[in-house]
Amino acid sequence: MVAEGIEEHRAADRKVIPDLHRTDSSTIAYSGQLKVLKDYLFHHLEEEEEEMFPKVRELIGRKELQELCEGMLVRKKELLGEPA
Repeated sequence: MVAEGIEEHRAADRKVIPDLHRTDSSTIAYSGQLKVLKDYLFHHLEEEEEEMFPKVRELIGRKELQELCEGMLVRKKELLGEPA
């Protein structure tokens, strides 16, 4: 499940999103690509929320989960260029 999720992220980063950026936003092709991206993202999020996250909650304790969350928030701020 993790390997599949990683590949889905790579596919979005390397193919789906770059294709969208290269397409004229006034075209029907752009609308189609945007719809596919939306469906792709919702499917991916559903798998994470309904399958992966519950398993993670079973495997690690509350303290470790909180530490993971805090680390992810710090990393998000770094990626967005915000002060930690």
